[in-house]
Amino acid sequence: MNSSEIVNGFWHGTLTPLQIISLKSFVENGHTYKLWMYPTEGLKFSEPKLSIPSGIEVCDANEIIPFRHFFKHWT
Repeated sequence: MNSSEIVNGFWHGTLTPLQIISLKSFVENGHTYKLWMYPTEGLKFSEPKLSIPSGIEVCDANEIIPFRHFFKHWT
């Protein structure tokens, strides 16, 4: 993978320190990282409460699959 490639990821829920470290590692190695998420009720992507590391491009997952079609499989 060269540094000009874009890495895409999806996350639903709260980011833990482990996920944040993973996201930072891509950016620190020169990659563009697009993190696809659904907006949390009453919280916009631009608010710092999401703890998104600097350099991560947060994208609205509704552009790919509307939230009304999103489901979780519980085992």
